[in-house]
Amino acid sequence: MIQKIYNEDCEVTLHRMEDKSIDVLLTSPPYNIMSNPYSKNSKNKGFYDDYNDNLSKDEYIDWIIRLFTEFDRVLKSNGVVIWNASYGTNTDVDGCGVLWEYVAEIIHKTNFTVADKIVWKKKTAVPLNNSNSLTRIC
Repeated sequence: MIQKIYNEDCEVTLHRMEDKSIDVLLTSPPYNIMSNPYSKNSKNKGFYDDYNDNLSKDEYIDWIIRLFTEFDRVLKSNGVVIWNASYGTNTDVDGCGVLWEYVAEIIHKTNFTVADKIVWKKKTAVPLNNSNSLTRIC
């Protein structure tokens, strides 16, 4: 069995992949943190040279839905998406986490559902890097 790892813009890679050809997609898309007025990066250029990390919430959701629609096309029927997303940095203009709104939109507008979640609790997490416990940010 041939296995490949692609390290490039997923929209480019996905468009050239065959339908129902992938077992697992592991992705960590941009968090859209430049749109968060509380982010220390919101006044800087950001992390990306060629990606706008300052989309409106609706634009970001539309982009995520486009990705998951393509994920659905290329994944085998028993395929899995492992999506690294940040609870604290995917925020709206009020600084409140909207990750679950993104997940709800994915479930509503695609063929995906949440099978499981993995929480990586770490002391250096952004933006609450001094927190040792679960914290409400809103």
